[in-house]
Parts: sequence; C-alpha cells; structure tokens
Amino acid sequence: FTTMTNSNTIDTPEKERIEFLNSLELLDTFPEDEFDMLTQMASKYLNAPVSFFSIVDSHRQWFKSKVGLQVCETPRDISFCSHAIKQRDLYVVENADEDPLFANNPLVTAQENAVKFYTGVPIIIDNKYAIGTLCVVDHKPRKLALEEQELLKNLGKQIEKLIELRLLNNKAKAQQKELQEQHERLKEFAGVISHDMKMPLANLI
Repeated sequence: FTTMTNSNTIDTPEKERIEFLNSLELLDTFPEDEFDMLTQMASKYLNAPVSFFSIVDSHRQWFKSKVGLQVCETPRDISFCSHAIKQRDLYVVENADEDPLFANNPLVTAQENAVKFYTGVPIIIDNKYAIGTLCVVDHKPRKLALEEQELLKNLGKQIEKLIELRLLNNKAKAQQKELQEQHERLKEFAGVISHDMKMPLANLI
C-alpha cells in the first residue's frame, strides 16, 4: 500500500471549479518570483530533484512554477495532480511502481526521469476550489517524514495566501475603478445641472 490520502474529499462540481480557475487569470502567465521561491524551497528542504506548482484545468496540468522540469504542461489524464486535487490533505505515492493506479502510467514507465515518488498538497482557494497542487517528485521510491509533510503543507498555504491576496487586490482595483467612474458621472451630471440652471437663474435675477 503506497498511496496515502485523506478521506475528506472536495465535492465542488468540476464545471464550477474550472469557471473559478479561469477567473483567476493565472493560466499561461509568466513566472513570478513569489511562486518560484516557494517551489525552490520545497525542492531544497525535501531534497527532491523536481518540484512544481501545478494548475489543473479541464484537459491539462500547467506549471506556474517549476524546478527540475523542462516541459510547461502535461495531459491531465496522466497527471498525479488530477488525483491530488480531489483531497483536502496531502496526497502521497511512495512507490509508483507498486501502486495499481499509477504503475502503468507513462510518467512512471519512462526510460529517463521516471516518476517513482510523488507527493502533492492541494491548493484550495476560498476553502472550496482546488485549483492545483504544490508537489515534489523523486526518481526513486521514498517515504516522507512528518516534518517534511508539515513543511510542504505550510508552503502550500503560502501559495494559497498569495492567490487570495491577488484576489483582494483585484477586487480593490475594481472598486477603485467603479468609484472613479461614479465620480466622473457625478461631474458630468453636475455640469448638465449647472448648464440647465443658468437660464432660469438669469431670468429670476
């Protein structure tokens, strides 16, 4: 038995999840230092050759940040992350060769840089939408110490906070734009009133 999961799964409908994911405008964006720092820490402190922040959409997993990977995305149907996003806790595959879910996966059977160990923590926004995972991968089977599990979870929480801060910032910008538009409309209205009142006032005088 090599896969460890948490029975507390996420039940958000997939269509709703994808709509929320697209609203974040993270897919196919440039690398950002804030995310890169966290994936680098995951790789360094868990002593793993590969780490990445993966965003899972309807047909692929796309890597917003990555260490030890050359590709930018892989098909969703072979990704480990597509399973990890269904959990609320850490998803661990200690030995992919012995796991019936992954033993025949082309990422596992590859001649070079095959995935033998995987662990990913789901990135959950608003406590509802699992948009992807923060993962580490090794080319040999291994176990994850408790302190390593906690470290990966904490790094995942930092990614969640970065995204939530981005959402707040975008909301604040939208509100500021709306206030500016209202201000312009009030100025325009005041100008119209001022113009319309000039003749009646002149007559009264």
